Amino acid sequence: MQDPGRRRILLIEAPAVIARERLEAINSRFGLKTLVEGVAAAVAAGAIRDLPVLPLAQLLDALFDRAALAPAEELADYRKAIKALIRGLKT
Repeated sequence: MQDPGRRRILLIEAPAVIARERLEAINSRFGLKTLVEGVAAAVAAGAIRDLPVLPLAQLLDALFDRAALAPAEELADYRKAIKALIRGLKT
């Protein structure tokens, strides 16, 4: 998501022209689906705490989108915060 064109299309322009329900359906089939699978695998492997997979994946999805919109000079702080949050999920 660090590519400015991709970020602009997916996080700024798409929500402006595509209905929220449609965007969520697209995200559920593609981006969120992969994240749900990864979270489920991490829970199953005992790598992270046993938490509800879908809500956790949705929260991580929102977190990653917000970080993708951060100004370049703030990216290091976002990465640090995301790493700390993910470490907090470990068992």
